[in-house]
Amino acid sequence: MTRRGLLLSVALVLVGCRERPLPPLPSWTWSPLMRQELKVRLIQDQAIRDSFLAEVNQLGHPTEAMFHKMSSVDSSNQAWLKPIIAQHGWPRRDVLDSIDIEAAFLIVQHADRDPAWQAALLPQIVASHDAGDLDGQSVALLTDRVAKAQHRPQIYGTQTTFQGRNPVIDPIEDSANVDARRAKMGLPPLAVYLHMLDSMVANSGKN
Repeated sequence: MTRRGLLLSVALVLVGCRERPLPPLPSWTWSPLMRQELKVRLIQDQAIRDSFLAEVNQLGHPTEAMFHKMSSVDSSNQAWLKPIIAQHGWPRRDVLDSIDIEAAFLIVQHADRDPAWQAALLPQIVASHDAGDLDGQSVALLTDRVAKAQHRPQIYGTQTTFQGRNPVIDPIEDSANVDARRAKMGLPPLAVYLHMLDSMVANSGKN
């Protein structure tokens, strides 16, 4: 091959490389121990909330001790997850499966003692939903949680306050169109959601 032919071949190879999409950057990986820890923390997150609802159903209201227990679980979970997210960013489906990503989301959703962290992660949660890694409910829940922490009306009507045994929907921005917004996020109408909450409280602690 002549020198000119060799240069032409190299040029064609370079052009071909330029036209091909670059491979994705290698992603960080959760160790098996970290994934197991996440699953344990998900169980703890859900268990304390089951106990909360059972207490509301039994006593008509949650006790201060129950609030303290739930806050302790949530704070511990956040203290574990926060430095991981700070170092590696929000996990993607090529790193964790959907159940694990949902578990990580719930830790963020329940980190009410650090509303600034919740607000800072909201764009990443939205991006995770856009990528198909989280459902619309997750975006709606955290959007409303952040709004409530900032003393603004919520958008999707996911946040409630207990008045005795009864969950009451917190104030909603443009409440006349809330069901349309909920539908876009795959959520049932507000009336159905409230009925589900009532049933959840009524049936808690019966098993």
